Amino acid sequence: MGEISKAVGDWIVNNVGWSVLIVLFLFCTFFEFSKIKLNPISALCRRIGNGFTAGLKKYIDELKADTNKQIAALDEKTSKKLDELQAGSQENCHKMQAKLDEVEYKLMSVEERQDRQAASRIKSHVFNFSKECYAEVLHTPGDFENLIKENEEYEKLVAKHGWKNDVYKAEFEYIMRVYQKCKDEHKFQPTDI
Repeated sequence: MGEISKAVGDWIVNNVGWSVLIVLFLFCTFFEFSKIKLNPISALCRRIGNGFTAGLKKYIDELKADTNKQIAALDEKTSKKLDELQAGSQENCHKMQAKLDEVEYKLMSVEERQDRQAASRIKSHVFNFSKECYAEVLHTPGDFENLIKENEEYEKLVAKHGWKNDVYKAEFEYIMRVYQKCKDEHKFQPTDI
């Protein structure tokens, strides 16, 4: 055994640099210094791992970039198609509504058309009258009485055809409140006699 230790000793003396590195390597394998983090095995393994996976990482980055491009292109195509479909759908809805209105008008009897025109005329008169009331324009008692008679005619048409009586009703009620206030305060437009 003396011969082995003599040969090892000679090698150490002849290769001092390598000897120090080997001792440090062995020492760092089992101990870690707190100020200087020197762990050659971890660094060596990390370097070997990076060498093995470098090509794979590059391939993954290229695949990711290519996938993002394809998704963006697909998203753009999908968005265009959806816009086209929506525009076509709206156009079809308008055409369909126009045709339905045309068919409904054709199916409507002459009497019903006349009733609709009369109701439309009365509604227009009531809305204009209420607009004037909101603007505090004075009216004669005869104006109010004429409007009340028109409302009776309108109510008969609504009942006859089963129409909805929505906004018109609220406007007429407002006019009636104005009429009552004018009667209470004797505040009508003077009549030219």
